[in-house]
Amino acid sequence: YDSIEDIAIGLAKKLFHARYANVQPVSGMVANLVAYYTLLKPGDTILTHQVKHSGHYSHVKSGTLSLFQVNVESIPFDQKNYSLDIEKTIEKIKTIKPNVVLLGSTEFLFPAPIKELRKVCNQIGTKILYDAAHVSGLIAGQTFQDPLTEGADLLSMSTNKTLSAPDHGIVACNDPELYQRQ
Repeated sequence: YDSIEDIAIGLAKKLFHARYANVQPVSGMVANLVAYYTLLKPGDTILTHQVKHSGHYSHVKSGTLSLFQVNVESIPFDQKNYSLDIEKTIEKIKTIKPNVVLLGSTEFLFPAPIKELRKVCNQIGTKILYDAAHVSGLIAGQTFQDPLTEGADLLSMSTNKTLSAPDHGIVACNDPELYQRQ
């Protein structure tokens, strides 16, 4: 199994432009758990999409995040354009200074504004987690955005949706410290 895992790691690193990849999570939800354990500690604050704004139930306080004893805040959402409101999100990041901003949702119409948010996140030390479960195949096929290259710190995903692989999960990054925490 080790040689098969090595092949999967190599492919994940190549497809997602990552220096490091963990292919051991058994699902996208478990990949999110790995990402949360990597980035969060009790009392931290995470900024995420609400379920009604296409957030996944693993992104909200009543879901998987309930295991982590963290403060969960909602990303400001522009209902008309069905996307996050960039200006209001930047202001909220400046105001609440979250430890993590979680981008990615169950319904994508547009790429997430990683580059725009990266600037403000760098100023306050906020990490960007990008859940690519629903667009991983588009990212791998280079027809969508490239989250790690654009500034996401950590990428989590399931492999069985747009990637069309067997049901599993991947966590990828370019930071050796974040990789060691997994």
